[in-house]
Amino acid sequence: MKRFPKEQLGMTLIEMIIAIVLLGIAMTIFSSALIPPIKEASSSHYQSRAVALGQSMMSQILSRNFDHNSDINGGWLRCGEEGAPDCSELKADTDDGESTPATFNDVDDYIGCWFTSETKANCPVGMPQYALQDVIGLSANDTYKNFRVQVSVTEKTKDVNGEAIPKMRRVELQIFASNAQVMSLFGYRGNY
Repeated sequence: MKRFPKEQLGMTLIEMIIAIVLLGIAMTIFSSALIPPIKEASSSHYQSRAVALGQSMMSQILSRNFDHNSDINGGWLRCGEEGAPDCSELKADTDDGESTPATFNDVDDYIGCWFTSETKANCPVGMPQYALQDVIGLSANDTYKNFRVQVSVTEKTKDVNGEAIPKMRRVELQIFASNAQVMSLFGYRGNY
């Protein structure tokens, strides 16, 4: 007959259960400390793509005329000056056949919500709506999935000190990138 030494070999059932519980607690603490940075890593990716999209749209918008009544070739007189036509009201000039970016000729034509197929329902009611692919190409639905851009244009007539300045239009883009922070870009278009 075999004799067992006084010292036991191996672990008892209670020791194994305690080890499993401690391992579970350690895994929970480790994973809860690791998951938030992973979520934040994707946020910076969305933010950089949102800024790239906004910069692309802003460049296109600011390359257009100040106003519908501005002379496309420059000229001596600017709209709103004596002897020149008045500047038009700030709104999309859809009554003049300007319904797509290819026909837009001044900055206020871009006022509206620019969407992808996934974000059209998120556009505010009453705001003109346009497909983002009309500005950046057919790949917009794949490249900028869950992105939406809202464009507003306002008259800027006073500086920070309240003094009058020549006619300026302030273009504001708000880029919504899925669940990431809303990015706002501002640009100014002068009447020259």
